[in-house]
Amino acid sequence: MYKRRARIAFQSAHGALSARVIACVRETAGAWIEPLSYHPDLSDYDLLITLDPDGPPGALPAGVRHKAWWLDPQAPREAIAAEVASLVAGMRLLARLDGTKAPGTDA
Repeated sequence: MYKRRARIAFQSAHGALSARVIACVRETAGAWIEPLSYHPDLSDYDLLITLDPDGPPGALPAGVRHKAWWLDPQAPREAIAAEVASLVAGMRLLARLDGTKAPGTDA
C-alpha cells in the first residue's frame, strides 16, 4: 500500500505554527510522512491539513484529501505530537491490514 511517504501539506495563518508542526513530523514520523509547507498548487500532495478553523483555501485537486487540526498558535509540542501520533497510528493500522510497512523501512 505505502510505496512512498505520504506528501502532506500543513497550512496555517500562523507560519510559526506550521513550522513547528513540520519539525515535529520530521522528528517523529519521517518514515511515514513527507511534511510540506502549504503551496497553492496542491496537485502533488496527498493530504492538506489545515491548522486553523478556517478550512481549506478553496477547492482541492482530485485525489487530495483534507483534514483539520484546530491547534492554538501557542500549542505545546505535546499537543502537536499527539496529533501526529494519531495520524501515524491510522497509517500503521492501514499498513497492517494489507501487510505492508513504512516506505523504505522494516518498521
